[in-house]
Amino acid sequence: MAPGMMISFVALATLLAWRGAEAYPRFWYDSDYLIAYGYGPDAGYDWSVFPERNCFNYPTTAYTGFYPAHSSPYTDSSIGLAFALSDGSAVTALCPGATHTVTLSFPNPRLALLTTNPPVTFTSPKPATSDCPGRVDLGGSSDANEATSFDGTFTVPCSAQGSSVVFAVTSAGTSARRWAQAQATLAVADAASAQCAAVSTTCVAAVPDPSPVAEPSPEPAVEPSPEPEPSPSPAPEPEPSPSPAPESQPEPSPAPKPQPAPSPASSSSPSSASPSKSSKPAPPPRRQPSKLHTAGGRRHPPPTRRPPPRRG
Repeated sequence: MAPGMMISFVALATLLAWRGAEAYPRFWYDSDYLIAYGYGPDAGYDWSVFPERNCFNYPTTAYTGFYPAHSSPYTDSSIGLAFALSDGSAVTALCPGATHTVTLSFPNPRLALLTTNPPVTFTSPKPATSDCPGRVDLGGSSDANEATSFDGTFTVPCSAQGSSVVFAVTSAGTSARRWAQAQATLAVADAASAQCAAVSTTCVAAVPDPSPVAEPSPEPAVEPSPEPEPSPSPAPEPEPSPSPAPESQPEPSPAPKPQPAPSPASSSSPSSASPSKSSKPAPPPRRQPSKLHTAGGRRHPPPTRRPPPRRG
């Protein structure tokens, strides 16, 4: 081969290789790589057209001057995404803490960039950069690794439970360099659910407890006050004994009736002259004061009683 033709062939091969490099995922996430190929701001390229750099963004428009062959991305329904547990059983929801696999399939050999939001943690292939565990470069940005399918292994962080994870793939091939994209959104189940507890208990203890209801502070125990000792009851005052009924004063006995004066015969009898010592004469009757007789309103003294004449 003539030297001139050899130089032309090398230049063409270099140009084709450069054009092929435009499909490399690394151009998207590695600024140094982009600068190394002459696409830096110093070369007159306006990087303000790119979205804010983070771990889960991907091409969304045609970036004038940067990737002329890829134009604007389009949704490619021929891209397949399938998810399973580590034992191969297919799933439609993810379990926090459990190991899962994702399989991407294409109708033709491609390289691809796979991002997740919120990020999962890929263990295979190794994440493109250590600061973004949920982003992988499928094929390693090497034309030699283009393939019709790629497998990835990942776990879902405990913090993602109750949310959903968006898997976004951006691919391109040598025969069709326009960005072809697809997405899949999977819910993250509760770590304590039956389907997840059966495959992983890593996140069960990490499930945040619901906010506890503030319990009222316990009131200090009130010690029962000692019962007052019963004061001795005062001795019952003696009830006053009923005053004795006044003794009934004896009624005055009726005055004895006046006995008739002894007749003269009896006085001259010998028995009366020498009375027996044993018999004493009865005391004269007590004379009751006589009431004054009144007649016609005038008071008259009682008649004077004359003693009987003495007989010789």
